[in-house]
Amino acid sequence: MEIEFPRRLLVIVASALAVLALILVGLAVSPRDADGHPLLLSPQRRAILHYLKWCGDWTDRLADLEGRLDGLMPARANPQPAPSPGDLYRRAQQAEEALRTATALQLEAERAAVPPPMVGVHNLVTAAAQAHTAWAEAVVAYVGAPSPEGATALTDLRQAAVDALTRLQEVLNDDGNAD
Repeated sequence: MEIEFPRRLLVIVASALAVLALILVGLAVSPRDADGHPLLLSPQRRAILHYLKWCGDWTDRLADLEGRLDGLMPARANPQPAPSPGDLYRRAQQAEEALRTATALQLEAERAAVPPPMVGVHNLVTAAAQAHTAWAEAVVAYVGAPSPEGATALTDLRQAAVDALTRLQEVLNDDGNAD
């Protein structure tokens, strides 16, 4: 006994399955907003979301750099050189690595393609990166030649860098809540 299906029925079933598969794939990969609704991404909106992703990455890297630089800051009570040459060498290497990281991050941020609506955020990113680079440069100088004046300058540069990063994080968090 043979069962025959009309060719037209097979085409209809195959087409329906293909459309269903496309719908499921579309639902699975569509970007969503905070409420879970699908977003229609225009080229400009896509560029903005991509740039905001970069900003989040830069902010995380600046926060990590901040922790590393804090570890190289002098103790408030005793701004003296490292107790041994080996310790001085290790601290100098750490300071130089932090400076390389800060410089690379600053260049990366400055060279990024910025969507026009994100120019204000970009200014905050570059200001925070520049403040961290200045702090890292001062840490390198201080590790090599500690002084009370250098310790005071480090404290001021640290505060400027922390304030710049905090302001950037506030703006990015406010922007994320506005959508």
